[in-house]
Amino acid sequence: MLLFCACGQNSLTGLFESEGPLAVESTSAEEYAYQTLTEEERLIYDQIVYTIENRESDIRIATHDTNVLKKVYQAVRYDHAEFFWVTSLSYEMYKRGDEVTAIDIRPEYSMSEEKQEKTQKKINKAVKAMLKDAPRKGTDYEKVRYVYETLIREVDYDKDAKNSQNIISTFLNKKTVCQGYAYGMQYLLDKLKVPCTTVEGIANNMNHAWNLVLMDGGYYYVDTTWGNSQFVYAKDQNSNESKFINYNYLGATSEEIDRTHQASDVIPLPKCTQIRDNYFIRENLFFEEFDPDKIGQTLAARYEDGAESIQLKFASQDIYEQVMQYFVEDYHITDYCPGLNKLQYVENMEDGTLLILLKSINSESGGRDEL
Repeated sequence: MLLFCACGQNSLTGLFESEGPLAVESTSAEEYAYQTLTEEERLIYDQIVYTIENRESDIRIATHDTNVLKKVYQAVRYDHAEFFWVTSLSYEMYKRGDEVTAIDIRPEYSMSEEKQEKTQKKINKAVKAMLKDAPRKGTDYEKVRYVYETLIREVDYDKDAKNSQNIISTFLNKKTVCQGYAYGMQYLLDKLKVPCTTVEGIANNMNHAWNLVLMDGGYYYVDTTWGNSQFVYAKDQNSNESKFINYNYLGATSEEIDRTHQASDVIPLPKCTQIRDNYFIRENLFFEEFDPDKIGQTLAARYEDGAESIQLKFASQDIYEQVMQYFVEDYHITDYCPGLNKLQYVENMEDGTLLILLKSINSESGGRDEL
């Protein structure tokens, strides 16, 4: 959520007239949102980042336009998941008559510098543990998948989580909401050298945050929140037993994400059209024809490996319906997964995906469930 506070308007004195905007060097040249800005906007961005990093206050910036300030601050929020000690940005305008002649910014800090340092050490320790098995020499896709799965498994979705708008909730409390998941994804991928930014907007008519990730040369969308069944499907959001991973939002195209997500138009975003690093393509779980044995063997391989679930994607509604009839309604899944005594699944016909739980999420046996 973009937070601003106008702290009033003052008439300029000679003292203020003699002061100029703060001159700083950029430390954000490689960040996505930064690169979308004009040269003037980048200067303001650098000033904001410097102010926050050095815990400064009442810094004169290089614009007289509050709309430009708000745009640039959103760009900073997109690019910098690490600023957990900042809650909002206030500004104060100085006027001569009706003309704005200067703007000073004042970040609102949620903790002392000493507490910030102690919190950062705790975060560093938690992040190190979370990334201990990360494929550091793997492809970008392998790193993104690792982080996606790790965040969902280790961090619960909790709409009442404390510090939910920053990474404290993600790494220390292990309970967060969409902003915490998006910042957590960005923070971890930065450690793994995978370019990633946070995107803010609306999803299903609610404020939401997700990620834009550059994998192996192509842009993709990733929504870790919607990949967590606690948010999307689970009947009991407080039950760890009912958590499973939905891969619809790992490597999505613009066409796929735009069905449900609408990004803010403040920061321009690329058209994501590549599919090479889409989860279903990379894992050979995308089927362009109805081949019962090929699909069945895919199910069998995952089942024999002890996988908790498998999610398949189909090229057309016709193929999808044939799969549902053969494997679910006629229960031929047991031909390939013997001993599967309770069939639980999640349908998503619009996206053409079917998620089957190969291990029951509860202790009941027998029957079938549609979650």
